[in-house]
Amino acid sequence: MQLKLAIALAVVGLAAPARADDSFVAKTQIYTDSDHTTVVSPLAALSRDAWKGGTLSASYVADVVSSASIDVVSNATSHMNDFRSEITAGLVQKVRNTTLSGSYVYSVENDYQSHNAELGFAQDLFEKNSKIGR
Repeated sequence: MQLKLAIALAVVGLAAPARADDSFVAKTQIYTDSDHTTVVSPLAALSRDAWKGGTLSASYVADVVSSASIDVVSNATSHMNDFRSEITAGLVQKVRNTTLSGSYVYSVENDYQSHNAELGFAQDLFEKNSKIGR
């Protein structure tokens, strides 16, 4: 299979006055191949410095899949569609040379649901020349 088309559309800035690390990104990626498979993936992500040392983030991504490949046809189905939706929320807090983080991801598709939680810890070492953790 060959990648015929990959497009990233629209990078947009925040409307409100931005602080040092505030960001908003919106884009759409499109994939097609010679087997008549198309995947459209819109994404929106927001990050905001909410208080001193604290950053909040949220994102949404979807995968919209349409296919009429030989694999679909050989299973006696003329066309296949699928949709996956994922929402992420996160928090990062910096305290001097230590960074604490946490995030939650919820993903749903027609045949499954996924819940994921992550906690992180990172420590700057040697006058911030090295870091251990994530």
